[in-house]
Amino acid sequence: MKKLFLSLALLCATILLNAQTLPALWVVQEGETAYKANIAGDGLISRLGNSDYELSFPAANLKKGTLLEADFSFRADSKDAPRHYILEQLSKGAWLPVDTFKVTMERPANGEFATSLHTFRLPAKAKGLTLRLRALEPAAQPVTLAHQTNVGAYVNELGKIQPKDTLRVLCIGNSFTYVFQAPYMLKQLAISQGHFIDMHATLRGGYNFGDHLHMQGTDEAIREGHYDFVFLQNQSQTNAWYAQDSVKNRQTLADAEELVRRIRTYSPNARIIIESTWSYPGGNCGGFGSLETYDDFMEQGSRLIAERVGGQVSYINRAFIQARALYPELEIYGGDAKHQSAYGSYLKSCINYSVLFGEPFPVAPRKLRGNKANPDLWFDHSVALKLRHAAASAFIPQK
Repeated sequence: MKKLFLSLALLCATILLNAQTLPALWVVQEGETAYKANIAGDGLISRLGNSDYELSFPAANLKKGTLLEADFSFRADSKDAPRHYILEQLSKGAWLPVDTFKVTMERPANGEFATSLHTFRLPAKAKGLTLRLRALEPAAQPVTLAHQTNVGAYVNELGKIQPKDTLRVLCIGNSFTYVFQAPYMLKQLAISQGHFIDMHATLRGGYNFGDHLHMQGTDEAIREGHYDFVFLQNQSQTNAWYAQDSVKNRQTLADAEELVRRIRTYSPNARIIIESTWSYPGGNCGGFGSLETYDDFMEQGSRLIAERVGGQVSYINRAFIQARALYPELEIYGGDAKHQSAYGSYLKSCINYSVLFGEPFPVAPRKLRGNKANPDLWFDHSVALKLRHAAASAFIPQK
């Protein structure tokens, strides 16, 4: 497989790659590790003007009714960048709308990201697949597809499967969710087992619950309502700090309670999930001195918050503990010894799957007829098996 190239600094950036099969395209920065990008034939992403993109897979041969996943992460550096987009598919010479969505940037001067996830069926057979991301406002300033570990684009053929159930899910969090895009992974794991997730995400780097209370994108996402589950992922140390000193850090609970109050206004039956994220070695284990101490405080704080807001805990940190113990050769942290690697994001997705469906994601997933979603994602099968085993070993049944 040829190396994947990306330079979004250029006005007209393109990506050329070769592969044998379609499931997916992963956009990463030039010079970063080139993850497997399985595209039917030659895949091409073209930058059109300031903020539009065209994704073309000329060798794809897809049947009418095929289910496709198309997910994107955007970056903007200016308040003048367009905020509304439409995803379109070229069919018989005409552009057909797939979905219209909003890209909301809160701190564009710092370079902020927005995540958008789409699942749709082809209205007609396609010999060659072409998608377009088109801004609906004048593009005075650019919006780019995100780079580095914030996966910029992901396109996947899921087959003609009819999902057996559908859950509407909202993820509220920060880089501990968007690095290597755990929402993308969770959707694919679920569909591989016949479950469809109508996934929405509002994610900003470093944000805690209080920050999200003042974020336009979070408010808009909450107001869409009718969610079955809402995952709340706090700043990486905040839940542990709350356990360490609940009086000094009482604002943490107040922010969680207010966030959940707003969620229940529009989604009264939503199950609230507080994520107990992982300890990490960087910064003297986040200032806690050891991974064990960090994990203990993280779990305590997450449980206390979940109890007060009437939610439950997703023990993601326990999957990291198991992975460190069982498979130390797998690097589950990124280069900063804090954020998750792609393996870490997969662990998180497996644990959140177990929360949604009440059982661990299978170590050896069954293959469903007509389902082309690959639960291994782009990992080697042997690695995916180890990660699933670590996550299954951390499974905690909950009511």
